[in-house]
Amino acid sequence: MKSSRYFICLVMSGFIASCSLVERFVGEEATLAPIYSPGENLVYPVPDGWQVGYDRKNEKHWMTGLIPGAQQLENWKDMLSIQVIYSATQRNPAQFIDGMAASAAKVCPGSKGKILEEGEQDGYQYLIWFHDCRENPNTHQIEVSLLKATLGSDNFYVVQRAWRSQPSDADLDEWATYLNNTSICDTRFETVACPK
Repeated sequence: MKSSRYFICLVMSGFIASCSLVERFVGEEATLAPIYSPGENLVYPVPDGWQVGYDRKNEKHWMTGLIPGAQQLENWKDMLSIQVIYSATQRNPAQFIDGMAASAAKVCPGSKGKILEEGEQDGYQYLIWFHDCRENPNTHQIEVSLLKATLGSDNFYVVQRAWRSQPSDADLDEWATYLNNTSICDTRFETVACPK
């Protein structure tokens, strides 16, 4: 029997109402379906062996970062970060990335970014962006990231995979697929019903 871990976060009226780690068991022996909170949920798989390194929320947004179990937050080499920006439905993903690119250019002069993919997933606009900073002046390390920005009905969602090393093409392909597998579901609407 195989198990997969998922974070499911409910965000209503600008605040996280609940966020829980659930396990979905796949196999002949047992099936445990995740429990979704009423309303909009962000669903993303938790990579095997990764753990929460930080978790912060305030009235404007919620952010969490996951790192491989063998790494420490202070000197991480690999990070998966999730950000929910409450009630931020006035900007589309392209506008968000324009702002990210401008900020990245200030933090890491000479860095390069490009849009890899954009479109709609289950009716939600999304964009996947690649960013390459050869040397962050603050850390003196390379920082490469893939980021998926999605405009939800209630909030704006950002899922980002970052490396402080040069990822291989296989790593980039694997994580681009991962980002495509993150999703928004909503218990209020049958068209974007949460998976069983």
